[in-house]
Amino acid sequence: MKKGVNLSLIFLVTLGLVFSVGVFSAESGSGSDGSDASSTDSVSGSSNSGSSSDEKQEETKETTTVTDEEGRQVEVETKTKTKNGETEVKEKRTFLDENGNKVVIETKTETKDGKTESIVKRKIETPEGIEVTFKTKTEIRDGKEKITSSIEVEGAEVNTELSVKQEIKNNKTILKAELSTGVEQEIIVLPDEALEIALNEIKSANNFTFEIKEIADGETRKAVFQAKALKSGRLLGIFNTEVDLEALIDTETGKIIKTNRPWWAFLVVGGDKADVCHVASEGNETKVVNINIAIPAVKAHLAHGDTLGKCTAECGDLILVESVEMCDDGNLVNGDGCSSICEIEQTTPTTNSSVSGTLAN
Repeated sequence: MKKGVNLSLIFLVTLGLVFSVGVFSAESGSGSDGSDASSTDSVSGSSNSGSSSDEKQEETKETTTVTDEEGRQVEVETKTKTKNGETEVKEKRTFLDENGNKVVIETKTETKDGKTESIVKRKIETPEGIEVTFKTKTEIRDGKEKITSSIEVEGAEVNTELSVKQEIKNNKTILKAELSTGVEQEIIVLPDEALEIALNEIKSANNFTFEIKEIADGETRKAVFQAKALKSGRLLGIFNTEVDLEALIDTETGKIIKTNRPWWAFLVVGGDKADVCHVASEGNETKVVNINIAIPAVKAHLAHGDTLGKCTAECGDLILVESVEMCDDGNLVNGDGCSSICEIEQTTPTTNSSVSGTLAN
């Protein structure tokens, strides 16, 4: 008898547990206030409007102030974009360092087509008004890592595989490059000055590359600026031709160490101009346009925010590249007048039609 009662109690308890779990699952799925369901929709960017999956996008932005390990107040701004399983995260940190320099560190991480790309930009504005930007780009694809670095001063950017750091000496900003021997060499001539020297020497910016390289100087090693370009023109003013040019510039004195060009290069006419991406802001809108200018005018354009080379368009960056983009409203959302590929959309007055139909009924 006791055994029968015990079995009955066990059966009833088990049945009660099953019923409770079923009710709890049903309530969790629907949610009395819909909070769980709305949270899921927010993350996925889905809706009941029937929009195609390639238009789903989620954007978030957060700004906070934190105290770092050195006791500095740091403003942190984070932006996250997710679309079609691809994620882009941007972080911006702003603070004053111990030397009174304004430091802005921007980090951008993007995962796309099986590749993860991370770009870290450290911009330093000194009390003297000099702006130096260090940029490190890391690409990871198929388990392989590739790292490239660059330094930018007054719009002039130089790439390098050497480790370069900044120091304050006698209230002046000094760059130092670490050589393969472990020796640190001062870079007294800043990139914008070296770029002007290089362009005036080779007089071409076609296929232009600009780097800080390590070369052998007798039994020692030293860091130099290396500029390369391809000059297009007419040999004797008649035959189309191209000339490979190279200039090496001392990073401490700014003097031309060596210039490599064919002996007959002086017979080539033309090609003494450079392509520049020119910034032309109009009100709150920033536009850029490709222009072709004389070599001596390049430095002045770079100092005003222009960049060497033709403009590259990135839809969603709020910068309109004329002749490439029709619009750029700062996002990649369709249906707001400017599409996710920066083309103007034709909008229809659906709201007015809906209201008129409602009143008629």
